[in-house]
Amino acid sequence: MALRMFRYEIPVDGEAHKFLLKSYPVKAEITPSFQVEFWAEHNDVLDEEEYTFQVYGTGHPIPDGGMYVATTDRKNGLVFHLYELPEE
Repeated sequence: MALRMFRYEIPVDGEAHKFLLKSYPVKAEITPSFQVEFWAEHNDVLDEEEYTFQVYGTGHPIPDGGMYVATTDRKNGLVFHLYELPEE
């Protein structure tokens, strides 16, 4: 079994983005280009699952059923929040 930590990047663009992951994200941060990156474990023996995530700024409305995943540290006064969105 090979267990590794993988990094993923999601734009701060007001859109939902789909990812195939083998585990749930464990941490999120802001990149120097103001994208949000997150990390998730990758285990070769597990099947991939599709997740839909979107980044929200503080105070922005989150749709019903959105599930909190992580909050970034503050960078230049900005903080972003990663949410998993329900299946449509």
